[in-house]
Amino acid sequence: MTTMESRPGLNEIFNRLDSLQSRRRLMRLAMGVVAVLTVVMGSLLVALPAAGYWPDQPPAALRWSILALLCVLWAAAVAWYLVRTAAWR
Repeated sequence: MTTMESRPGLNEIFNRLDSLQSRRRLMRLAMGVVAVLTVVMGSLLVALPAAGYWPDQPPAALRWSILALLCVLWAAAVAWYLVRTAAWR
């Protein structure tokens, strides 16, 4: 038996610290999800009126560039807010 486990009440402290750390990790992931949703909604609020400006369909180059830009932006938001948060210790 180690000296860390032989002290009374120490295991309870470790259990509380572990639960606190898991709650903190869960809150950071929830904040990351909300941040990604904010980026997605904000980018759609900018991109959809830009694509809907023309009476007919917008030019194909514009449609593809908006789609590519949105995909890159969303992937960067997921990487920055979710993957970075999940890898954080």
